[in-house]
Amino acid sequence: MSHTANRESGVGDHGDVGIKTFVDQHECVQKCVALNLEALKTLENEGHAEEEEEEEESG
Repeated sequence: MSHTANRESGVGDHGDVGIKTFVDQHECVQKCVALNLEALKTLENEGHAEEEEEEEESG
């Protein structure tokens, strides 16, 4: 199952809600570590920080 922003991957694609749910519920396991993937929670927090910086610059 995959989730896409435009909900075009087929049955079970819950769009942004599905993506957010996956990120909120995901816990990294051995495969994530073996692939040297950065924790989703870290990436999510960085995204919010970048958005805040953009708002300050334009504000």
